[in-house]
Amino acid sequence: RLLIQHRGHARHLPLKMPARVCIHCDGRHLARRYLPIIAFHHRNVHLHRADIYNGHQWRIGIDQRAPVDEALGHVSRKGRDHLRRLETDTGIVQPSLHLSNLCLGQFYLGIGTAVAGLLVSLFFVRETIEHARYEARLRAAPSKPGTGNPEPQAKEKPSVKEIFSLTTWKERALSSCSLAGLVNNHNVGMSWGIYPLFFSSYGLGVAAIGVIRALYPAVWGLLQPITGPLSDRIGRKRLIVGGLIIQALAIWMTVLLPTYSWWIAAAVLQGLGTAMVYPVLLAAISDVAHPDWRATSLGVYRLWRDLGYAVGALLAGVVADLFGMAASIHVIAILSLLSAFVVAVRMYETLPARPLPSPGPSA
Repeated sequence: RLLIQHRGHARHLPLKMPARVCIHCDGRHLARRYLPIIAFHHRNVHLHRADIYNGHQWRIGIDQRAPVDEALGHVSRKGRDHLRRLETDTGIVQPSLHLSNLCLGQFYLGIGTAVAGLLVSLFFVRETIEHARYEARLRAAPSKPGTGNPEPQAKEKPSVKEIFSLTTWKERALSSCSLAGLVNNHNVGMSWGIYPLFFSSYGLGVAAIGVIRALYPAVWGLLQPITGPLSDRIGRKRLIVGGLIIQALAIWMTVLLPTYSWWIAAAVLQGLGTAMVYPVLLAAISDVAHPDWRATSLGVYRLWRDLGYAVGALLAGVVADLFGMAASIHVIAILSLLSAFVVAVRMYETLPARPLPSPGPSA
């Protein structure tokens, strides 16, 4: 039995054959920094084992030449034979052996979903450009950015460069929406990467973490049919600002109240905040952008909004490596609150005082 110790935590790994052993804890390689060099050797063994022990995730690898591809969950026939023999000899369960079919099944499920979406788009989705052309005909001229009301301006359609600058920084409402969208998805990206590790550091199991992670998008999705129509009644700005503030409070609850019941409440609250922001931002962009260039403006907005996934995951990971996961979560909450303040100060209400008439059946 191999005894692994790190900062007061111990782990026993039964071994009945020589092997080259690599040890990771919480993503850090320990063999060189904290442990003496372990030099066992076996020619045809390749095993990876992941355990949660005393709140730390240990990754113990007996690393040699059997062809295993963990990233795809695929083990070749020769590799499976080696893993089965090793499992029989050592009593250690081989995740790569038993999860390979499950992982491949997830890929097939994704491929099937993509094909189904393509078929639905081809045969059941109607072209909507006529609705935009009808709305454009109702306006004598493109709306003047900065007011949200139809007012005369230059009749020429703005260039893509001009629309990019309007949506990114020049136009107050459009740029505020771009910032709010980036920060909103920034929070989502952080929750994907940091939350599971943060929860597991308190000893939470995979199933319990899955419940928390499922509640957030479930509440977010279920409430959007309510928050969207609500913004048509009370306006866009207050829902956007309120949603960002609620997200910040939910993120702080997660890090300051580290118990399972509070994490459940925080997930529900963060889902509510996201539902208040997500559909309303699209409506605000549509309020301001003229139908002739609305799709281009939405594309620029989506550029910044979806970039938030990458920015959030990357920033949260860097801060977590430097200062710890709790500090990373605090930083994300602060950025969400700052974004709410910027939107409150810079953005104007975009909901038109008098909505345009609905297109007739022939449109």
